[in-house]
Amino acid sequence: PISVEWTVPYGASFFHVGVHNLPSKHAHATMEVLTAFTASPDEARLRGVFEMLAGYRSTLIVLNHPLWDEPGIGTDAHRALLNRFISNYRPYLHAAELNGLRSWNENATVAQFSKETGLPLISGGDRHGCEPNANVNLTNASTFPEFVDEVRNNKLSTVLFLNQYREPVRLRLLQGVLDVVREYPELPEGRRLWTDRVFFQRDDGSIRSLSSLWTGDGPPVVKVFMNGVRLLESRRLRVALRIALSERQEGAT
Repeated sequence: PISVEWTVPYGASFFHVGVHNLPSKHAHATMEVLTAFTASPDEARLRGVFEMLAGYRSTLIVLNHPLWDEPGIGTDAHRALLNRFISNYRPYLHAAELNGLRSWNENATVAQFSKETGLPLISGGDRHGCEPNANVNLTNASTFPEFVDEVRNNKLSTVLFLNQYREPVRLRLLQGVLDVVREYPELPEGRRLWTDRVFFQRDDGSIRSLSSLWTGDGPPVVKVFMNGVRLLESRRLRVALRIALSERQEGAT
């Protein structure tokens, strides 16, 4: 499916909205509308954008990690904005996300939020490494539009948390960093090193990879950081970090 996480600026903060299964013939035009709103937000236009998205009958609109105060405006201020957002746009939302890279306590609060708003819960996560998502949806649907119908129209959603969710979130985030900087010899030449996969724009406008500028990991300060990250490949260190970074996960048993 054609999907995007849309950043919706709202008051002093913003919300992330998952828009899943856009119709292919409208995808480019829709992305132009979403991008334009994010770049130049105007709440007077927001309802019209949601009406457009909800008009795609096989599209699923999900409020991602709704309790995460990502810009740090404060818990009370974030919740007040969330309540106003829900009051205005609840009819256009089909589900709220249980995020596999957020804490159990936050997800438990999202579950309570789901009861208060009537939004079914759906699996999701902010993965940027090689780890599979820590929670998944179970469904009898044989196609994604059928799954959308289950959630959107029948309010049916079953979420399974996998064993890796028991691992400390901060350790899993560090593992994601390791995945980014690890060498992948099985990839084609020019993509194997992390410096092959990071790019910068030169003064003349051309785009180059860091590997065209650096040898190995680059300057000494970067090498020190990379060597520290690669220590995570040590099983003993991972065990120690698992203990040091562990958090009480009430209910996650």
